[in-house]
Amino acid sequence: MHQKAWLQGEALQQKWFGSPANELVGQAKDGIGTTGDLAIDTTTIAMQWVLSYTRAKAVYDEIFSQQLYKNKAARDRLHALLAANQLRRVLIQQPFALLSQGTPRFKFGGDPGQNVRLRERMYVNSRPCIDPATHNPLKADALTAALANFNFFVLVEGEAAPTGKGFDVSISSVGVYVRDSFDFEDDPSARMSQPLGVWKLPGWTSRPHYVSNADYRAYRNDTHMGADFLIYSDIMWTKLFSPVSFTLP
Repeated sequence: MHQKAWLQGEALQQKWFGSPANELVGQAKDGIGTTGDLAIDTTTIAMQWVLSYTRAKAVYDEIFSQQLYKNKAARDRLHALLAANQLRRVLIQQPFALLSQGTPRFKFGGDPGQNVRLRERMYVNSRPCIDPATHNPLKADALTAALANFNFFVLVEGEAAPTGKGFDVSISSVGVYVRDSFDFEDDPSARMSQPLGVWKLPGWTSRPHYVSNADYRAYRNDTHMGADFLIYSDIMWTKLFSPVSFTLP
């Protein structure tokens, strides 16, 4: 990776190899719980860098062209979050004014701050970005080395007012970020371990070595080093030209 200047992938590899053994399994790979201390990387992957790749930019653009922040999946999740008061609410009107101005409106969502784990309770939708190298290793690039297949997650910011059974909602800004798990687990139903290409040291005459997820797990078992972790990028916020309004449910 260093020879190819795949610097993000190299940094993530060094973090994995340089940390005591820890395995993310089950829901931990989706950011829910963990089997040990949950290691998180928030500095290696930047949205600007991710979007410099055509396949990632195409998926990012779809989030806005298809308005993934207001489709049924997003509405259902947003309704559940608002109803459970899991999104930050800030009253727009002061309490003394509510008597004369009627139904209180409040701001919700927005940037969850430095605690990236709060994003898990705030995102309203997601969209996968599939790496073509999964089926054609010759298409591997720096984004493959760092993330391979990953997901974009969608945050929203806006205003809402409670109704009899739900909320009148207006979304003014949309935030998008990447969350991925850096691990070498295989699908339990897979017939073989996921291939990671054919590797050899630069300038060496030795035969290339076929590498798979199983090799990483074997290394961890033998050395007790190799820690899976979650990756979070920064959030890229976009203010909508016109707020998107709808009623929930």
